[in-house]
Amino acid sequence: MVGIALTPEQIRTAPPDVRRWLQQELVKTFGLRPDQSEAPEAQPRHEHLVACTVDEAASILRLIQGMLPVVNVFFELGRHAANLPDEGLAAFRLTDMLHHTRLQNLDQIIDCLRIINEAVQQVRSDSDATLYALDQYGDCYVAAQTQQSILRLWLQVVGGQVGRGASAGDEGPTANLAGAPGRPASAPGDNAQQPSPADAQGLENTGPFVRQAVA
Repeated sequence: MVGIALTPEQIRTAPPDVRRWLQQELVKTFGLRPDQSEAPEAQPRHEHLVACTVDEAASILRLIQGMLPVVNVFFELGRHAANLPDEGLAAFRLTDMLHHTRLQNLDQIIDCLRIINEAVQQVRSDSDATLYALDQYGDCYVAAQTQQSILRLWLQVVGGQVGRGASAGDEGPTANLAGAPGRPASAPGDNAQQPSPADAQGLENTGPFVRQAVA
């Protein structure tokens, strides 16, 4: 029998599904349970989160299209994620989202998520609608259906760009999906570019990513 020793740092940075498995093993073996005060935050449930359709995702995009950092974070929620099928959730690391979007700190990521959630509430006409949940480990959770809907929307946006790029010759592609961002106004200090047709390659494996150059 082979034993494996994990450091606290390795456990803390492990994917959400791995941490949950470790937690389950601790419960079964030693009867250890997380502090009850942390449980609601650490274990969000899918029934508390909005499950967006593709049409709803497109409506959300229309509301945020003038804010490029927010659009970047929105499409991060369509990346292939650590899925928790038993709970109907997709999990993302905030630090990964920060790296991909090249924002300055996690507070900016959270601010963007809040703006996205406000758009969700407007689309749903429900002031209590909640798109995402955060835990104390720095993970962000959305409903698995929401992740799939945003991914499909991204593929539609990129597909439209590829088609227009082929017909427009040297003219750069712009998104035109009933309100999808073509060249939205950048926030002060942002220097961003829209994805080129080459970015569409390999999306099935990498998930969506709106590239943003370092300011």
